[in-house]
Amino acid sequence: EDHGWRNAYLGLAALWALVVIPVFLLFLRDPKPAPAHPVEGCSPVSKDAPVPLYGLTTREGFRSPSFYKLFFANMLTVVASVGMILNMVPLLRASGIAPATAAWIYGFSGIATIAGRVFAGWLMDRIDASKVVGFAIVAFTVLPIILLAMPGSVAFSLLAIVLAGLLGGSATPANAYLAGKHFGPRNFGTFYTTIN
Repeated sequence: EDHGWRNAYLGLAALWALVVIPVFLLFLRDPKPAPAHPVEGCSPVSKDAPVPLYGLTTREGFRSPSFYKLFFANMLTVVASVGMILNMVPLLRASGIAPATAAWIYGFSGIATIAGRVFAGWLMDRIDASKVVGFAIVAFTVLPIILLAMPGSVAFSLLAIVLAGLLGGSATPANAYLAGKHFGPRNFGTFYTTIN
């Protein structure tokens, strides 16, 4: 409201430069290898020996119907949700909510997304992950419905943002879980990054 969105992005960049990068440089290091102490009479096992992983080859995975189901489901979800999320503050402002209040409301989205990821992970330990993410995607439609039904309401806008964060937060852990389940760890990085 006082400095515009461009200066807000400069503030975000400063946060990364002053907080995140120093923490990354100080604490994110590869551990030193432990010294090998072979047992007498046994040949030492090399820590560098590759461990064979199970799972699909890239060719098998890209021919799998599961890959295309996950790919297109995620693509449609991202297109639908990101367009709405990126324009949420202008949308709230257009409904009559003050800029500072709109930003304050939208700030809860991040907290709710983190909570949604934790809760989705807990649920996926107990329920089929495809059902969890399917319910979350369908239930995500509650966000525009609430915003259209109650335009300009701070309470209902906050409710919609929190629900959307909780539901949207489940997609990332579900994609990782489903990619690992369907394709295995052998080429997990390739499949997961392609789906996302």
